[in-house]
Amino acid sequence: MEKTHLVIENVRRLMKKQLIQNNVIMLLLFVLFYYFSAKGNLSFFIGIICVLLWVQVAITLYTLITGKPIGTKTGKIVQEFDKRRFGAKRWQRKKVTETVIFSALSVLITVFFS
Repeated sequence: MEKTHLVIENVRRLMKKQLIQNNVIMLLLFVLFYYFSAKGNLSFFIGIICVLLWVQVAITLYTLITGKPIGTKTGKIVQEFDKRRFGAKRWQRKKVTETVIFSALSVLITVFFS
């Protein structure tokens, strides 16, 4: 009982760390968006966003097919914990949904801004 509690506390701490990392990345993207929009070169920034979305699609697709997470050590531990917590079937449905949403978003943004 005590050991599982420590594992859950460790995963919670890692999830908070991952949330902070994601927020820093979003802040950086927002600053870049402001910089490129002020210079009038917004199409370059939108192209970068499209490439990043397609990379995210490839990563989620790879994780879905192989079952091996890609990313930082923190992300890998959190994903492995989620896989054990949800169960293989439910985790796979979640990953399929994530892959479809990222794919649709990537296609829509790429087509809309092309």
